[in-house]
Amino acid sequence: MALLVLAHRAPGGLEQLARVFATGGFRIHVHLDRKIDPQAYTAGRTWPDNLRFIEERHEIFWGGFNMVRATVALARDALRHPRTTACVLVSDDTLPLLAPARIHAEISARPDRIDVGLAKRNPPFLRRYTDWFFMDSPATSARPLAIEDRGIDAATLDALQRLARAQLRGKHPLPEVWSGSQWWSLGRPMLEGILDELARDDWLRESFEFAAVPDELAFQTLYANRLGLTARSFTGPMLTDMTRQPAPFVFQAFEELPAIPPGKFFVRKVADTAATECMRRLAASWEAA
Repeated sequence: MALLVLAHRAPGGLEQLARVFATGGFRIHVHLDRKIDPQAYTAGRTWPDNLRFIEERHEIFWGGFNMVRATVALARDALRHPRTTACVLVSDDTLPLLAPARIHAEISARPDRIDVGLAKRNPPFLRRYTDWFFMDSPATSARPLAIEDRGIDAATLDALQRLARAQLRGKHPLPEVWSGSQWWSLGRPMLEGILDELARDDWLRESFEFAAVPDELAFQTLYANRLGLTARSFTGPMLTDMTRQPAPFVFQAFEELPAIPPGKFFVRKVADTAATECMRRLAASWEAA
């Protein structure tokens, strides 16, 4: 089983994940945002043998397709190992809520766990697919940046030219568009099918490339349509607190963590300064149970 880690801000959190999942049948594959100096993650740290930083790195912009590219790179790296039966996508500010052995057993019993809801029931989410977007550059980033950092380079011009051509063809027709949490677990058969579909269909892939927040659309849509789902299903393994502001809520202390709902195995947005203490107390709760 593999943990796929999108890393960009929490080397301390990753260190806790690595320590807890150093054994127990897990491999850890880490994509480090290309904007980040690797020294922030390597200096003074020794990583376990089952953790590797993948060579392929993308510059991540919130809402852009590079997040999907990074996820695909992680999944393909993990699936090179013939004994990888399932992959779990997490961020480096994620901690396990349950003991690794329990997580392994639960996901082995039912590997496909992903949140999906029909986008047509939430028109703004549907427009994230049907309309046209490009957020994978400083010039077009949805996040605030200094004016001087928003220069247009050759790669951005090339993408915008491809966007203009894609608009002439229109978006790839889909049975339904589905949206949901970015964080999931998927078994090898389902994940291989989704990756192959994205790889062989340029029109489909480009339609998601020029969507908004495609990390909450692409895997969710392909998963649900492959199964022929007709109703929403919220089974993702990640707990994220969207009820407290600013959302998603960043946990600064163990006492802020909520009770563990059924089916949730991980919690994310744990402040790096709180990761060690939160992990210590979570582990203590497993031993006391």
